[in-house]
Amino acid sequence: MLDEAVKTVTSAEHYRAVRGLLASAMHLPFEKGRFDALCAMHILYHLPDLAQVFGAAGVNLVTATFGPADAEALLADGLKDIKTQVLRDPYAVTSHPDLLHYLSSFPPTRDGSEDQLEQLEKPSLEKMHASGGVFHLRTQAALIIARA
Repeated sequence: MLDEAVKTVTSAEHYRAVRGLLASAMHLPFEKGRFDALCAMHILYHLPDLAQVFGAAGVNLVTATFGPADAEALLADGLKDIKTQVLRDPYAVTSHPDLLHYLSSFPPTRDGSEDQLEQLEKPSLEKMHASGGVFHLRTQAALIIARA
């Protein structure tokens, strides 16, 4: 996935010098103050210990939700001057394997057993067929800008 992301970015004229680095979000290999800004997309539900990163004490990542208000509350202990812009996008997924990959990329299905993932396969495929081979998703994300 990292190689694919770097290839996509470097194919644009202005970003040929971009390089990828695979690292733990919990322990980034950069000295403090190295960057003026950081962009971390779709990351909160991938972090094993939110309290360690942001100071969000007592967060249960299995049950936590990550809507914009929830994210602000989780980040408030460790960041300041938090500003949020809500982004809404419709998606039309036409590949069943891509749909299953998407659905199993976050809790609770991320940690699902093979049997649980197989149970997800049939209804999602049926819904795609009923919609002419397209699974429609409406997503909500947030652009959160804050200072450490």
